[in-house]
Amino acid sequence: MLERRNKSLLYLILLFYALVSGIGITYHEMWRDELEPWLTSSFSSDLGDFFVKMKMISNPYAWYLYLFLLSRLTLNPVFLQISHILIACGSIYLFLKYSPFTLLQKLLFCCGYYLVYDYGIISRGYAVTLFFFFLFCVMYKKSKTNFLPLALPVFFMANSTGGFGAVLAIALLVFLLADFYFNERPVQPSKNLLLHRAGAVLIIVVSVVVAVKSIWPPPESVYSASNWYTGFNTNRFVSVVSRIWSGFLPVPVLSGVQFWNTNILNHAGNSGLEKGIVFFGSLLILVLTSLVFIRNKAVLLLYLAGLSGILLFSYTSTVIFRINAARYNGFMYILFFVCLWLKDSFPVTRPKASGSSQNLLILFFLLINLFSSVVAYSKELSYTFSAAKETGQFILKNNLQRLPAAAIVDYAVAPVCAYTRSPFYFPERDSSSTYPLWLGATYSSDQNVVMGRLLNRISQSRDTYLLVFNFDLKASLLKDIEIKAIKEFKGCIVQDENYSLYLAYPYDPLKELFSTSALTDEKARRCVAMAGELLKLGRQKECDRIVERIKLKTYANRDKDFHREIAFNGIAGFYMEDQSGDSAIAYFEKSLAVSPGNADALGNLGMCYLNFKKDLGRAEQCWDELIRLNPGNLQVYYNLLGLCQHINDKKGERKYLHLLLNKGVSVDEIRKHGFAVSPELLP
Repeated sequence: MLERRNKSLLYLILLFYALVSGIGITYHEMWRDELEPWLTSSFSSDLGDFFVKMKMISNPYAWYLYLFLLSRLTLNPVFLQISHILIACGSIYLFLKYSPFTLLQKLLFCCGYYLVYDYGIISRGYAVTLFFFFLFCVMYKKSKTNFLPLALPVFFMANSTGGFGAVLAIALLVFLLADFYFNERPVQPSKNLLLHRAGAVLIIVVSVVVAVKSIWPPPESVYSASNWYTGFNTNRFVSVVSRIWSGFLPVPVLSGVQFWNTNILNHAGNSGLEKGIVFFGSLLILVLTSLVFIRNKAVLLLYLAGLSGILLFSYTSTVIFRINAARYNGFMYILFFVCLWLKDSFPVTRPKASGSSQNLLILFFLLINLFSSVVAYSKELSYTFSAAKETGQFILKNNLQRLPAAAIVDYAVAPVCAYTRSPFYFPERDSSSTYPLWLGATYSSDQNVVMGRLLNRISQSRDTYLLVFNFDLKASLLKDIEIKAIKEFKGCIVQDENYSLYLAYPYDPLKELFSTSALTDEKARRCVAMAGELLKLGRQKECDRIVERIKLKTYANRDKDFHREIAFNGIAGFYMEDQSGDSAIAYFEKSLAVSPGNADALGNLGMCYLNFKKDLGRAEQCWDELIRLNPGNLQVYYNLLGLCQHINDKKGERKYLHLLLNKGVSVDEIRKHGFAVSPELLP
């Protein structure tokens, strides 16, 4: 009766987990690490094309291959989430039915942070790794004397999660060999037994080789040259060891939206005291958890080999070290419970007191993870995880997918393609696709190069482009391309998956100027900017044509003189920048003829007379007029004082210093503005 009741409770826990996870995925917007495998797999035309694409992915094959098969049935990414939850439920079922833990421990473990959130609601290959890890534990207890079947779950586990699956596969190989040596080895092993053992070892070794080969970047990848760190650095070592704390105690930052992959104590901005607490706390966790297995050499070796492998991989891999994600550190926590599970397969040798302290330690870890799970789940329900889905739906709703599209930054914007099923032009790689390909030959992270490629493409095509950026673009005109903001999606948990949408098209100022519509202030300035660009390119006649047209055009918001002033002042500025002194002076004087009180024109005209004509007298006339028109603007005096100091004009320096003093400004205040005040210049 009691056994039936416990069985019913276990199924209730499984049902509860499925319900919580099912609700979670309805609120969860998938991000790039979930959708990139789906894009790679679903856009593969056949199995051969799939394996060609996988060469550049640097990830194990099992999860991608599963998604390739799933995408033959449906292209809706929701089914990726549903199937992932089913796999996670399979792991939970194995744990509930076959693990040796108490009912309370099973409940808390299944409701913990990793099982619910990082390996549950977030759909990646980690659930597959857990399933085969747990399946190994189930099979081990049933077939301890036959290693061959045990090698199969290890093979799939090694090839489900990038790097960490292979690390855990090596640790399990160490465990099987240690178990055979310390516990199972007969005096004279039969030939058949040795062949079974050798076959199992061979399968596991092959699984690791296949996994390593699949994650190793090819020579043409941008990661091939700098993917590994082999030196020793104390800060790096301390940082990696401190991840033991994060793995066992994954309490995120409680405030704000960006809680994911944070730790309330182990974070980049923590103090020296906090760093010390986390580092020595990690060492304490290592010692306490290792002591749990001290009486079983094979399990202890599994735990230490697995933990060391995870830390070593985190230390040497530049990508893993930089990201420092909770999902990576969580394998240490999972490994601990797997070792507890396997430990139960051996005769009990511990004293009763040690069992009580062990249970307290386990309960502590479980409660911390339960709290972390509640925090993460509540944040998931409250905030948008990624804007990829919402952005894709907006594009489809407004029929924007019909436009040629470009995206920056490539890896962060690519997940939008999972919903639009349309490729983006990625200027970082100078190619179009629906997922990032890390080709080093064309890849550039230089923003000048990236924007140059994008603007050239739009300019050459003469089409209207849809732009999707994961940053805000302030300019409304870049070179000869007009940019119009249409929508933004902000406030996401994944900070670099907030998106801004724009329309971009070649801008023709002459078309604007010769149309019958009135010219606005903004468009007048754009015309001047375009004239300046033409001037830089040596296209003087076209520049003059625009300026003349601006002088004749009717304006929507202000009087004509205002826009003539904009034109003259703007063009004069371009000539000044181009070191064309005569032209700059001519246009500044035209600007002043329209608007005699234009402060910018007066100040710059004085600079032109000084720099290009070496005429200090005419320059001072301009500046004196500037002071006359702006007698209360002290900044004008400061600017002229600084200019005179710069050109070493002592007469002018004394003049503007005395004017400031006459305005009631003290010597100390002048010095506070960064000016040296020589005593001989004082009255």
